[in-house]
Amino acid sequence: MLQIRLLGWRHLQPWPAPREQQVPRGRSFEPGGVDRHGPASTVDLHLPSSGAQADLRLDALHSGARRCDAGFIGGGLLAVHDSARGQARDRHAQKQVRHPAHAHRVVIGGVRDCGGAPRGDLSASGADDAAGAGCRSGFSLSGASDNLGGDMADPTLIRLDNGMRVAVESLERSRSVSICLLVPGGSAHDPEERQGRSALFAETLLRGAGDMDARALACALDAAGASRHVDVETFHMRLSAATTVDRFAQLAPLLATIVLEPRFAEQDFEPARQLCLAELEGLKDDPHERVLTLLREKHHPSPRNRSGLGTRQGLEALTRSEVVKGWEEVARPEGAIVGVAGAVERDAAVEAFARAFESWRGAPPPLARGETPVRGLHALVEPTHQTHIAVAHDAAAEPDPASALDRLAAAVLSGGMAGRLFTTLRERRSLCYAVSAAYGADRDFGQIAAYVGSTPDKAQEALEALVEELVRIRSVAGAVTQEEFERAKVGLRSRFVLSGESTGARAAALARDVRVLGRPRSLQEALAPLERASLGDLNEHLERGVAGALTAVAIGPAPLRPPAPLSLTSVVEAEATT
Repeated sequence: MLQIRLLGWRHLQPWPAPREQQVPRGRSFEPGGVDRHGPASTVDLHLPSSGAQADLRLDALHSGARRCDAGFIGGGLLAVHDSARGQARDRHAQKQVRHPAHAHRVVIGGVRDCGGAPRGDLSASGADDAAGAGCRSGFSLSGASDNLGGDMADPTLIRLDNGMRVAVESLERSRSVSICLLVPGGSAHDPEERQGRSALFAETLLRGAGDMDARALACALDAAGASRHVDVETFHMRLSAATTVDRFAQLAPLLATIVLEPRFAEQDFEPARQLCLAELEGLKDDPHERVLTLLREKHHPSPRNRSGLGTRQGLEALTRSEVVKGWEEVARPEGAIVGVAGAVERDAAVEAFARAFESWRGAPPPLARGETPVRGLHALVEPTHQTHIAVAHDAAAEPDPASALDRLAAAVLSGGMAGRLFTTLRERRSLCYAVSAAYGADRDFGQIAAYVGSTPDKAQEALEALVEELVRIRSVAGAVTQEEFERAKVGLRSRFVLSGESTGARAAALARDVRVLGRPRSLQEALAPLERASLGDLNEHLERGVAGALTAVAIGPAPLRPPAPLSLTSVVEAEATT
C-alpha cells in the first residue's frame, strides 16, 4: 500500500516552470509505504475545493538504469470534494493505471485558482506482482496550464509558391514526425452521378506511384519506417504518415510521388472497385453507422451531405479513365494543406515539401452548394431486431466563438455516464442500451448530433425523450448546473491535453485549423475559448440560440411518429438511398 499526502496545495497558476519538474519538499507528493508499482493499480484524487484542479504525472522508476513509466489517468473528473460543505461535488470514480511502454501524462483536470490554502490527500494502491523487481514509485507535478504543451514551439504557417500551405509545430521531446496531407478531392468533389470516385482514390493511391508498382511502393514506405493511411474527407483526401526523425527526409518525396504520379494501374482498378462495393454493402450490417450516414444525408445540403463510401450506382458506373482524369482535375496545390508535428525544425520541414512538390501547379474546380433537404423525421422501415435513431440540429460553425459553448453543451449531454442523456434515458427510464451526443463543425456549419439505440417497443418513447432533452437544455428550467459545467469542462480539457501527446493528432489538428480557420493554433490557443467560457455564458447562449429545425432518422421494424419539436414532416422510406 502506498500512501501519499499532499502537504501544501497551493495556487497553481503562478508556478514558473513550463515543463515537468520535481516540486520542492513540502509542496510535493511524498511517498510513504511500499517500493513496487504493479502493472495495474488505481489512483483516487480528493481535492479540497470545487475550484481546485491540477495536472499530474505519475511515473514509476526502476532502481536500475532503465526507466519504466506508469500509465495515465485521463478523460473525466475524479472525486472532487468541497471542504466548506463537506460534500462531494462529483460522484466518486476510480481510474486504472497500467504499465505501457512509454510515458503518458496524468490529466486530472484544468488548473484553477484554489482560493486559499486547501489541503488534500492522494492515495494509490498497487499489486505486488510488479513487472520487474526493484521498481519504486516516484511522483512529480507538471507545469501549470499557462504553459500547456511547454515542449511545443508555436506552430508556423508557410505558403509555398504553388499555393500549397505548410503548417509546422516542433515538439522537442518527441522522437517521431507525423504528417497530415490534405489534397482537394474528397466526396464533395465527386460528380453527382459518379459518387464513390473519392473512395476509389483512397483505395488506389497506395497501389503504385511513379515507376513503383504496389509492392515496390510499399517496400519504399517500409524502408522509410512510415506508417501510412489514406482517408476520404468531405472536401479533401487525407494522407497520413508518421516515421522516426532520422527518416523524415525520405518521406516527403514519397508522398509527392504518390500525389503527383499515381499509377491507377488497369489491373488494380476492378479489385479496388469490388473492395469499395463490399465496404458499402457492409454498411447494412452496421445499423449504428448507417443511421448516422443517413442523418448526414438528410440534414445537410449537397454536396456536404455525401458519404465517403459513395453509392452503388456511382461505383458501378465509374471507369478507370474517369478516375485518372478526375484526380488530375481536383488534386491541385491551391487548397492543399500539410500539417507537420514532431521533432523537426520548421525550415527543414518547409524546404522538404517545397522541393518535393515544386512542379505541382493549379487549382481544383469550385464547388456548387445544393439545396438543403427537407428536415423532419425520416423513418426507414426494415425487419431489424433493434431500432436505431439519430437526431441533429444546427450549432455554431467552428470559427464562431460560440463553438466552444456548443462543445460544452454536447459534453453536458453526453460527457460519459454522468451525462444527461445516459442518466435520463438509460439509467432512470431504461429506454435504450446506448445513447450519445457530439458536437461537430466545419468552416461554414456546425451541428449537435445524438444517437439512441432501443428496442422496437420503446423506440417511440426513446425518440421523444431524446428530443425532449435536446430542447430542455435550452430552457431556463433545464439550465446547465455548476456541477455539470465543471465536469464537462474538465473532460474536454483532458481530451485536448491528451491529444497533445500524439504527433499524429497534432499534425491533423494543424492541417484542420488551416483549412477551417486559415491558420494553425497552438494547443494553448485552441483551449483558450474553452477556458474563458463561464456557466453564465453557456446558459445564455443556449437560451438565446436558435437550433433550427431538427432532423431525425430512424431504422427499425415500424415507423415512428415525429415528436412535437420536430417539423410535422414525416417521411417513411422502404429502403436507404445510400
